[in-house]
Amino acid sequence: MRKLLLIIFLSACKLSAFASHIVGGEFELLHLQDFQYRLNMILYFDLLNGQNGARDQAVTVNFYRKSDNAFLFSRTLQSGVDAAVEYSNPACDPDNTTLSTSRIFYTADITLDENDFSDPEGYYVSWERCCRNYSITNIFSDVPGTGISAGQTFYLEFPPVTINGEPFINSTPRLFPPLRDFACINQLYYTDFGGIDDDGDSLVYSLTIPYSTVDTQNAFPASPNPGPYPEIVWREGFGLDNVIQGDPELAITERGVLTVTPQFTGLYVFAVKVEEYRDGVKHGEMRRDFQMLVISDCGANGEPSVLAREQGSSDFYQEGTTLDFSVDDDDKCIDILVTDRLTGEGRDTLSNVSVRAVPLNFNAELEGIEIDFSQNVTIENELDTARFTVCFPNCPYTRSGFYQIGIIGFDDACPQPALDT
Repeated sequence: MRKLLLIIFLSACKLSAFASHIVGGEFELLHLQDFQYRLNMILYFDLLNGQNGARDQAVTVNFYRKSDNAFLFSRTLQSGVDAAVEYSNPACDPDNTTLSTSRIFYTADITLDENDFSDPEGYYVSWERCCRNYSITNIFSDVPGTGISAGQTFYLEFPPVTINGEPFINSTPRLFPPLRDFACINQLYYTDFGGIDDDGDSLVYSLTIPYSTVDTQNAFPASPNPGPYPEIVWREGFGLDNVIQGDPELAITERGVLTVTPQFTGLYVFAVKVEEYRDGVKHGEMRRDFQMLVISDCGANGEPSVLAREQGSSDFYQEGTTLDFSVDDDDKCIDILVTDRLTGEGRDTLSNVSVRAVPLNFNAELEGIEIDFSQNVTIENELDTARFTVCFPNCPYTRSGFYQIGIIGFDDACPQPALDT
């Protein structure tokens, strides 16, 4: 299975600092104490095609008031951790010749004074930078002979630090994963694109139109530019409802899982808006921007098949039935059997499978679930079966009704595992 959806840049260079290098990124604003915050900006940089001169050692971001777009102040963030983004399965491209992306982390601690940051409509921080890749399929990013390029505006809205004279403690969502892997035309691509919220706020994900920059002819604007920011310009046949012209089209679930089945090769840009709600009231918004390349040179791969049965039983689980365990049972375990359909092409002459557990109808870490991998085997033919034992702890009694837990079996195909639940 060589389903390839790459996040890369194809190189084209005007000046080293005015170069095609931005893969995407986002802001985080995390509460420390009192009115002290840590502002982080994450930028994903194309290592294969980006110009070193376009790698900024520091970035200067600007703060504005939402109610009137008044400029408040600028702050410089210094680069810190610069780490490579690894594939889900690094063996898919061990030499990083197809995809090589760096995650550059910029940060600074700041004070948001209550006298300046108590407007009930809130505030925003932004940073403008050129350029996006010059070979993007779905937007106008570089028109030969015209100098037209497309930049990216990093953007984050956040609430006042006091409401009705009382401190309003809030951190924006964080720990958003990047796109890591390839995909291929006519094959489902899926990835977790969601983050976590330390305050327990509700997060609502939706696709949105990516921002460009006010000035696309220079790497940085000559002066701070308040919003609203210009949107990218779609090429004919593309738009918010057909970002990639997939079937099904690019979509994001309420939990932040991106899915698409691409139909055409090309390099595509997209953006996700993450809205933050507390007690039903929106108080923040962040934007994540990324790019993906869809190609067609993919091998075949069979999908694994997962069976489950209660320990000691010969009857396999049927979807819709319920497994009951007594709190007094010493062992609350099920056996999981995984087979895989091999294609005999490339990597699929052998298959290494595994399993994981995910919560379906509740939000919690599945702490206490134990998975015994000792009977796992490499699948060499369709008669081989990998076996796992999954044991559950006592229920935490945090909700009424049944707990629904998905047991997902997956293989080691490239670039993403095929799976069965």
